[in-house]
Amino acid sequence: MKPKSYEYFFSSPNRLLIFHAVVNYATAEVTDPSRFDRIKAIAAAGLSQERFKNKRSFQYPNFPSKDLFYQYFFNEKPDGFDGGLSGTVVDAAFDLLVEKFILTEDFTPLVYGPVQDQEYVFNRDYTQNLHHHGLLLNALLGFRYVVDRYKNSVVKIEVKNANGDFGIGTGWYIDMNNSDNTLGCRLVVTNDHVLANATSFRILTKDDELIPHHEVERFQNRLGVDIAIVRVEAQADVPDFTLGAQPGILDEIITIGYPAIPRTRDAYQVVHRGEVNSVVQEYSGQNLLVISARTSPGHSGSPVLDELGTVVGIITELLYEKAAFYEQGISPYFACIPASIVLETIHPNRSTLTRTYLDWPLAEQTNSGVPLE
Repeated sequence: MKPKSYEYFFSSPNRLLIFHAVVNYATAEVTDPSRFDRIKAIAAAGLSQERFKNKRSFQYPNFPSKDLFYQYFFNEKPDGFDGGLSGTVVDAAFDLLVEKFILTEDFTPLVYGPVQDQEYVFNRDYTQNLHHHGLLLNALLGFRYVVDRYKNSVVKIEVKNANGDFGIGTGWYIDMNNSDNTLGCRLVVTNDHVLANATSFRILTKDDELIPHHEVERFQNRLGVDIAIVRVEAQADVPDFTLGAQPGILDEIITIGYPAIPRTRDAYQVVHRGEVNSVVQEYSGQNLLVISARTSPGHSGSPVLDELGTVVGIITELLYEKAAFYEQGISPYFACIPASIVLETIHPNRSTLTRTYLDWPLAEQTNSGVPLE
């Protein structure tokens, strides 16, 4: 049976409860030590019974099984459980865990009485890595869940230049350290060129609420990289992004940003799906990722996300030559700065797929940061 989607599990409270119960059970060894101990105790109690004493599926945690899951579920009786435990939903949840490499099916042909229980091998190290970075549910539920989880983590940046003209760019929250959090501050990453000609700018939520900001650090002039970071006041319950590893060619990605949409009143958040097409080097020598997801003005600074929900790049520019377009019909290519360069720029001593905590002070403010009137 094909694993079920995000929409399937989130379509009813009972399905969602069962899904979380299966995930909590299967990953308890790395996600919740107290739950892990309780499951081991349930397994040990089962082995002490005559009818289960030789049952390998109760030799937890070596062989997590559906049979033991049912024992765990009815012992725990999660809040909200209405008494109807659907085996179809349980099967779908286990299938999804196998599809996403959290579990591997154990095909050892052992039969206990008239029923053969389905047993699994837990992929501990992989799951531990996902859990450490807060990516476990991202990995299981995919892009639809990622968009829903991070929609408020992508902000719009409205700029005003010396001529009084307005423009829009995009920014996103990046992981930061506890010392910054205690100050009530967070970091937003965007393109340097979004702020380069601004006499003032403001940062807004998806719903156009003002986010007060403080100092800015720009890297274009100093390091030749189209990246800037802004320290803003903290928002509650909005997750940060984690930087990811270099994607492969044809890996699926999505972008989230605020492109200009003709004949609309405001800058709306837009999500595009695409794939990584190439890694190129522009004349300056900087490596860029070429992606197929549609890009337009306002997307500058947008995060490019893989299926884990990690940022693998930041949209920076169109690779475009006007004469070639008008004379030969050569379309622009959409380019982004790889996450590894983002990380090297803002925090050189870290590596990708670690939490990108920033434990250094920002430079003095280089932009007035006066909100737009």
